[in-house]
Amino acid sequence: MTRRRLACLCLWVWLSLCALVPARAQETPAPIITPSRVSMLVIDRAFPPPASSAWTATSLPDNWAHRGYHPERLPVWYRLEFDVPAEFERQGAWAVYLPYLYDGGQFFLNGKLVAKIDETDQYEHSKWERPHLLALPYGAAYGNGLNAGPNVLHLRLNAPAVGVMLKIPEIQLGPAQALQEVYEQRMFLIRTVAQFTSAACFATAVVVLFIWWRRRAEVLYGIFGLTTLLWGVRTLTFVIEQLPTAQWYVWRLCYQSATGGFVVAMALFVLRTAGLVRPKLELTLIAYALVGPLVLALGGSEVERWVSSVWTGGFLVVATLIIAMVFVAAWRQRTGTAIALMLTVLVAVLAAGHDYFLLISASWLAALLPQWTAARIFVLAYAANAVLLVMGSILASRFINALHELEALNQTLDRRVAEREVVIEQNYQRLLDLEGQRQGAEERQRIMQDMHDGLGAQLFSSLSRSERADLSQQEMSDALRACIAEMRLAIDSLSTSEDDFGATFSDFRFRWEPQLKALGIESRWQVTIAPDVPPLAPHNTLQVLRILQEALTNVLKHSRAAHVEVRLRWVG
Repeated sequence: MTRRRLACLCLWVWLSLCALVPARAQETPAPIITPSRVSMLVIDRAFPPPASSAWTATSLPDNWAHRGYHPERLPVWYRLEFDVPAEFERQGAWAVYLPYLYDGGQFFLNGKLVAKIDETDQYEHSKWERPHLLALPYGAAYGNGLNAGPNVLHLRLNAPAVGVMLKIPEIQLGPAQALQEVYEQRMFLIRTVAQFTSAACFATAVVVLFIWWRRRAEVLYGIFGLTTLLWGVRTLTFVIEQLPTAQWYVWRLCYQSATGGFVVAMALFVLRTAGLVRPKLELTLIAYALVGPLVLALGGSEVERWVSSVWTGGFLVVATLIIAMVFVAAWRQRTGTAIALMLTVLVAVLAAGHDYFLLISASWLAALLPQWTAARIFVLAYAANAVLLVMGSILASRFINALHELEALNQTLDRRVAEREVVIEQNYQRLLDLEGQRQGAEERQRIMQDMHDGLGAQLFSSLSRSERADLSQQEMSDALRACIAEMRLAIDSLSTSEDDFGATFSDFRFRWEPQLKALGIESRWQVTIAPDVPPLAPHNTLQVLRILQEALTNVLKHSRAAHVEVRLRWVG
């Protein structure tokens, strides 16, 4: 029963999908209109010229440099004719999409001004890198708004500046929802990526330059920090699109300086990473990087076209030379770092060449890649980001390797220190043993000297008296017993260690207690020695035992006592 229900469910889902396919196929795709009937007119008018004017047929995209136009100091009008389907109102609001319109312009739909992109005037300078999506009014409420059937869209451009070649993109019209996706894609590529790039470059530059400031010997960190900082400034050209006219010249001076500085800083980093330190070449590159900003600063905005074309083009020659040198170094070194850096810089140089020829509107590039050239996407922004990532990866790899080497060095030092500690401990223990042996030898020497002075003298005196027959047998026995007792004390002192006085005293008590008992003397022994009592040297132990022995001997000889009490305690 369960399998049957599962089979029925699968069949129902399949039939539902089959039913949806025709319905999906019958949906009418949103129309995107690219006007094909385009004409141009150079005339000083504030409103669209009539259709009877001397319009010249043309097509979009329209690059004046490719067509050989000679710009006049007059406004330029473009007339676009297109047809709108009858059901367009059911497709929602319509819009006009332009991937770029660098100098701005005014849009007239069926003779009525419907949109405006700010243009450069005496107060404000505009240079738009972003795409534009402009809403088009429709319906009776807007009068001459978008209508079903034939429509005319006029684009008015201000008179171009001296030496400026206008670049008009392919214009698309259609439902705003259908154009929104392509608009957002280009907006992300052109502007959003630039914003993230500049922010990331500035943050990275602060960190890396701080590292270099604390460690001036790490020159590569300083060069990399300067490279990222300059690239972040240059990338702002896709972000800063409007400025007061008085500030625009200063910004362009900063932009050109950042462009030259970035190329030279990147070249210095690449050369030094490849092991090619050439002071004269580095000074030459720095001097060339200063030429463009100096010319622009002295000549004003009128020479910026020369700076952008001639001076910037010279960096392609510099980059080609750098690539050749890095290629030779990579061929000799054949390391992963050198090869990766060479390939990345090669891609960046190719991207820079592409952008340069796209900037100057090279005719051969337009003939080779017409659609791509018309899109006008500058790829150096993305290639340079890849170069910076590789440069940062190289520094990060070096930093990590340095940490590994430092860690290995610390481990080696720890191991050597541990080995040295063991050797030092062994030597110290050996010194302690030698010192103990020396002290023991000194104690034995002192005890032997005491025995020589005491026991020897007593034996010699007893021998002399015995030879003169001046010594009775009892006196002789007493003298020999005293010598034996002295010798036992000396042996007990020599046979014990410094920290074992209790054992030596126990031996002493073990010898004397039976003697006292045999003579009818009851003995009581009270010994109080704390555990923290400092140790006694054998010689000092011998002196203490001598005192005890002398006291007990006097008790035996003279006191005729029946009880004797021995109290021994440490007073310190």
